[in-house]
Amino acid sequence: MKAKMLAAASIFILLVGGGLVYIFLQQQQEQPQAPLFTQVDFDVEHKKAAVDRMDWSTGKAVYQYVALTEAQQQEILRLFEGATFEKMDAFPEDYDYSITLNWNTRHRLFIDLDAQAVVDPENTTAYRITSNAQEIVDVFNALQ
Repeated sequence: MKAKMLAAASIFILLVGGGLVYIFLQQQQEQPQAPLFTQVDFDVEHKKAAVDRMDWSTGKAVYQYVALTEAQQQEILRLFEGATFEKMDAFPEDYDYSITLNWNTRHRLFIDLDAQAVVDPENTTAYRITSNAQEIVDVFNALQ
């Protein structure tokens, strides 16, 4: 009788443990859409964008300031506000632009137009742009 109770308890513990491990692994895989802009209020009144072109011809990044009109700043902000992002394992090799987006919080990103990806240097995470990607690329190509 004791042996049957012990066997039943062991099986129960294994099933519960296996179920918890399965749930944990599923949650890890079900987070492709990563929130890049956490705690951002997109509706703030004074929002700005700053852009620097990154020139790699010398072997290291040389930043070149890009003057933006108010309309260009608002267009860049609008596109990033509506974009969705997916975490990437690999990092782009050469970035085309360094951008700073200011809402109620400040976000600096490096953008690779060919890979349609951004890198957040603060937490060293790369994200593929999964929506608005071509529009974002077009806006930055127009700056060249």
